Amino acid sequence: MAITLKAGPFGLGDRMMSIITVTGPTSYTAITPGTPPAGPTGGQDIPATAFGLKVLDFVDGGLDQSGTYNVLPVPNVPSGGQGATKATLMWTTANGGAETSGDLHTFTVRLKAIGR
Repeated sequence: MAITLKAGPFGLGDRMMSIITVTGPTSYTAITPGTPPAGPTGGQDIPATAFGLKVLDFVDGGLDQSGTYNVLPVPNVPSGGQGATKATLMWTTANGGAETSGDLHTFTVRLKAIGR
């Protein structure tokens, strides 16, 4: 998995915004829900530091460069609700929406995050 900071962080009011390019993992496993307070397992974790931020308030994904997968990021907000230190990516097929599994290292996607 490779992560490249493409732009930012830029000031956006009292927050910062960054854009990164993320390559999928060589061994992606589907997300399994956790029982609170434990979070889900699986997916692809991206730390806030990859965006040049300490915490994430919002992360936006989209289609990968080939149009094969849709990447849905979910910020992992701790129980105190003070912002997420990472986001978990769910890779789903663009045609049908089923979550995928396996080797995604040849696929890349751009992510935008807002945080502090």
